[in-house]
Amino acid sequence: MASTIKTNNITGFSGGAGTAPITLSGDTATLGSGVTFPTGHIVQSAVLSMAEATTYTYESTGSEVTATNITLSLNKIHSSSRLIMQYSIGFNLYFGNDYYAQGNTRWFRSAPSNATFGRCKAYRASEDEQTKYLNSYHIMNGGWVDTSTATGTHTYVFKLTEGRAGGAFRTIHGDGDQHHGLCHLMEVM
Repeated sequence: MASTIKTNNITGFSGGAGTAPITLSGDTATLGSGVTFPTGHIVQSAVLSMAEATTYTYESTGSEVTATNITLSLNKIHSSSRLIMQYSIGFNLYFGNDYYAQGNTRWFRSAPSNATFGRCKAYRASEDEQTKYLNSYHIMNGGWVDTSTATGTHTYVFKLTEGRAGGAFRTIHGDGDQHHGLCHLMEVM
């Protein structure tokens, strides 16, 4: 025969009234701020899956471009946690009137304060050093850790810059091709 114990709070022997680490209401349990999570525990995450060509395509021909749709935010809960970003973004380097092209990327945190993470440089040269106007397609995989102790909303946006005059550097994501992108932001204890 099944038994039921009904209570509103679960507190240890040395705990005080109103400081229960576990509060119950109906069939819902809420963990209090005093709960300790094991190292490596994922508290929450946000995912951006990029498969539409026009929504996630940005191009730079020299100056930095903010990819406003390639952005992720999390409302960080714990000051002792870390925010970890893992990403895979399709891109195209266009040589233009030269034998090589390069592009620079970074993730910019705009909230709660400004910071830059995950700087990366893509470079491709013509193998015969004679081919111009070449389109070169790649996938950029990367990741970084934000150790900010601030809680609240943390917002990150992807930025790109073409680093060689006369060419172009663009993100590419389209249905049916090989250039889908994925960004995963996690709060980890």
